[in-house]
Amino acid sequence: MREERSAHQESLAQLRATTVSDPAAAAEANAETQRQEESWVARCRELEVSLRACETRAVPLGTDRDGRAYYSLLHAQDRIYVEESVDDDKMLGSYPVTSIDQLILWLDDRGVNERALKHELVAIRKRVTAASRAVGGQ
Repeated sequence: MREERSAHQESLAQLRATTVSDPAAAAEANAETQRQEESWVARCRELEVSLRACETRAVPLGTDRDGRAYYSLLHAQDRIYVEESVDDDKMLGSYPVTSIDQLILWLDDRGVNERALKHELVAIRKRVTAASRAVGGQ
């Protein structure tokens, strides 16, 4: 990134150094600067996408009737994480995605929160099932 930025700054310096007496050279330097700037912006967007792929989920999938929050982390999609507050302390546990069916059965559709959480967990189970079939060749 620093090398790209240095190249960009160097071409800007060249553009400034080009005199008005040589409009063709100024136009060429301007076009090169524009290309480098577009390349810089594209690279920044690529890095932003890469960074987002590394982010953890800040918003839970949902909560259950006891107030526990459930998360699916982008970098660890083989587990569902559960955060629970006990006496002002946060505790974190997890379920392997392979046992998600038991959790789905335990959730109660009558509660708005649990219905939404169940919907999210069913979607995750479908993705995991499809991925395992693709890997297993079934």
